[in-house]
Amino acid sequence: MITATAIAGCGDSSDTIDDKASLPTASAAPTAVADPAKKLTAAAEKTAATSYQFRAQDPAGAGTIEGSADPKTSSSTATMSVDLDAANKLTFQSIATGGAFFLKITGLPTTGGTDLAKYWLKADPAKITGTLSFLEAKDPIDVQGVVAHATNLKSDDGTLFTGTLDLSTAGSGGLLYDAAAAKELGDKAKAVPFSASVNPEGYVSGLKVSVPAYGTEPASEGSVTLMSFGSPVTVTAPTADVMPMPEQMYAVLNEQ
Repeated sequence: MITATAIAGCGDSSDTIDDKASLPTASAAPTAVADPAKKLTAAAEKTAATSYQFRAQDPAGAGTIEGSADPKTSSSTATMSVDLDAANKLTFQSIATGGAFFLKITGLPTTGGTDLAKYWLKADPAKITGTLSFLEAKDPIDVQGVVAHATNLKSDDGTLFTGTLDLSTAGSGGLLYDAAAAKELGDKAKAVPFSASVNPEGYVSGLKVSVPAYGTEPASEGSVTLMSFGSPVTVTAPTADVMPMPEQMYAVLNEQ
């Protein structure tokens, strides 16, 4: 689960994003699609082959993540801010480019040691194994991976697709759901409510997963909006104020 301790983000998204315009919504004039799985798979393949901007709601409700990615160049960047209370906020930024991954965190309490907020922390992606591993991926949303595990798909108009997602095989969860949910839900994890939207150009423009309550965790909803398909994504690795990620920070990140 992404929490205030280890939420990471990457940022380079200047466009105004309209969540309501891109997330799945009801259709006014239904016309049943004969093979919705085939159509959605084709849209996912098209989306994964181009650059895009994204906005995601953390499934834990801690905040939102905005960013951009270009799977062709294995580059991504985004930003996330979390309000801890009325006076304190954490901001996470990350940059992935050329096989390198950098993370910057501001708002951490100082303890008299190195002020990490001044530095870009160069991380080893192989050591980030928790939910936050999506940050260093060339395709952070992994639209193809998500759609590949969707079942029982239906669509009345070819723009809104509803069905279920098998969390037990769909991977770590990333931006859409808490990775722990797949284990804790048991058999329920095999059929979690899922929806996706496809825009007129044939790109997947929204994903949503509704995870039921489990253990002490309340029901949650993870959603991702994608837009600005094909727009250039400029990512530059920092060259000043860079230091290796402290080993203790990996432990914090991997708790998630």
